[in-house]
Amino acid sequence: MESSEPYLPQEIAELIIEFAGIDGWALLSLCLVSSRFLALSQRQLYRRIDFIDPGYWDGRPFEDIWKATVDRGTLFLKTITQHNTSLAQHIHTFNYHNHTRRDRAFWNLANKGLRIMSNLKVFTFTSLAPVEIPRLRTLLWKCRFKLEEFRWNDGEYVDPKGDLAHFLAFQPGLKVLSITLRDPLPSDTCPRLEKFIGYRQPMENILRGRFITRLEFIATAYWWDRSCSQSYDGIAKELSQLTSLIYGGSRIQRPDIRPVIPYLKSLQALHLIGYHCEWELNHLYKLDELRVFIWTSAYPEEEPHYPLKMQIALVPGWFGTMKNLQSVYINCCKGRHTPKNYLHWTSAGGDPVTTDPPKHIFDWPM
Repeated sequence: MESSEPYLPQEIAELIIEFAGIDGWALLSLCLVSSRFLALSQRQLYRRIDFIDPGYWDGRPFEDIWKATVDRGTLFLKTITQHNTSLAQHIHTFNYHNHTRRDRAFWNLANKGLRIMSNLKVFTFTSLAPVEIPRLRTLLWKCRFKLEEFRWNDGEYVDPKGDLAHFLAFQPGLKVLSITLRDPLPSDTCPRLEKFIGYRQPMENILRGRFITRLEFIATAYWWDRSCSQSYDGIAKELSQLTSLIYGGSRIQRPDIRPVIPYLKSLQALHLIGYHCEWELNHLYKLDELRVFIWTSAYPEEEPHYPLKMQIALVPGWFGTMKNLQSVYINCCKGRHTPKNYLHWTSAGGDPVTTDPPKHIFDWPM
């Protein structure tokens, strides 16, 4: 007996799922259409899972990602470990952001879930509150996934048992790494690393001896991140290889950009975050290869400390002194994720246009 379901080419079905993917509720409705759409919708629904503490939410539009609050996390983990284990194979990105206490039973369940996420490529763990969290080696025990991006922040700056080095030794394809630990790693760890996100001391440990082209350095309140007297000579070669850099911090924490500028011989994209005074910005002309400059003058949750009119007045000088500069973006209203919140200038001249946050902030162009 022939099926009564009308024929729909696979390419069309996948396009429908792709366009519906920005709305989780639409995907849920498509699950009810047919078994074929159920399978395709589940693949998209479970591709990215975020356990989000309500206090952590960064203001990004909810339709961008499919979130599960931590309170519902136990139910989700039971679903993929007990009721339908095939769902775990669809998970490409798993982000855990929580600052509340979880018991041992939860962490055991989390380990079981991670162990069957065989196709996991991006894993983020952030928990800064005094909570009972497991050791990294315990949480990831027997996990066999091969990551491309790994971000770990449990509020600790030392790793006396070497859990991180042990885990990274089995991740040869890792391209993006974010850690707070100050312990050095073996030089042959993560040979394909392209981007590092971290503080001053971890940054120096990771960059040294590696060919890394992208760096995100958002300073902490500790003196070693903000000190202008500390030289970068020890990683001069590694800094000269950078093509993209995010650099800054809050008004109190932010590091001075001037000490690092002489080393940035190949930099093509720079995003400054936080207040930077005019005499700092006047040194940007030394970046001969810079093509894209983004300035978010107010750190999240802070008010701008540099009037927008004064920021705009600096733009013609940048284009006049940097021969390769093609685009300048300046944040013109509070909220990094607010639509149309950046002014955009190009080297062609003319008045600026308002635009969405440039892709360079979240998805690197190089």
